[in-house]
Amino acid sequence: MRRGIDPRQLGLNLDRMRDELRQRALLEVKGYLLLEAIAEKEKIGGQRGRPGEALRQARGELKQPAEKVRAAFKREESLDSLKGRLRQDKALAFLLSKANFQ
Repeated sequence: MRRGIDPRQLGLNLDRMRDELRQRALLEVKGYLLLEAIAEKEKIGGQRGRPGEALRQARGELKQPAEKVRAAFKREESLDSLKGRLRQDKALAFLLSKANFQ
């Protein structure tokens, strides 16, 4: 619709798409809440403090200079989002370290 195309002309089943996206969103939210609860219980950091670690990791993942990454994440919401993602990554790593794969 943003591009000026009527989705009905494309033959898309919007109700089916909405249901599929809703299920995916529910799964993502449940995963987020679970990892946040684990991070809280295990006192896993990443939410607060200096953003240096988050920026270093993002710089490594994006393979961009530090100043470019810092500018991209300058807005506070972006830094909080990045720190939250790092916290979830740490919680997932914690779970994997405790897992017993046999």
